[in-house]
Amino acid sequence: MRIDAWYSGLPEEALWEIYGKAKRLPWQTVAEWAAKQYDLPAAPKRSAYYKFRAEMAEREHADLIAAAARAKAHASELARRYGGDAQTADALRAYGSAVLQDTGDPGAAESFFRIADKLSESADRTARRRLAKEERARALKVAEDRLALDRAKFEAAEKRLAAAEGTVRDESLTPEQQVARMKEIFGIHA
Repeated sequence: MRIDAWYSGLPEEALWEIYGKAKRLPWQTVAEWAAKQYDLPAAPKRSAYYKFRAEMAEREHADLIAAAARAKAHASELARRYGGDAQTADALRAYGSAVLQDTGDPGAAESFFRIADKLSESADRTARRRLAKEERARALKVAEDRLALDRAKFEAAEKRLAAAEGTVRDESLTPEQQVARMKEIFGIHA
């Protein structure tokens, strides 16, 4: 800023207020308003007004880039610290929305949205892996239970077979007694 510029003695807040109006109103309206509002000796000329506006646009751009860099670093730190869960992703999206609303610059908020999307993808992958692992564990449990049941059935069948062989070899039993014992061994009730 030049020392003899029409705005050189104004406080920082006033510069940003004038610039805010300059972005949406005609230059003559803003120049007259600034002269009246801040007791300037005269309204700025057109070329001086546009030099001010260009300088403030440069400052705004630099501030937005710095804010976006800080926001990206902050978002990365949050993601590193709290991991890739859905709650953190939602918080980053909300923070990105707040940055967008405060600055009006989509670029400043974009890093939050990008990191939130990556965290959501990571959380989704983690959830899918966890569900697949739980599914495999349930399938393994069912297979183990089925194997234990089959083993118990096999052992019971072996015992019945051994008892049946003993009944057939037992010569002290009559054929009717052998049939009755076999029915009892194999659980035949007729």
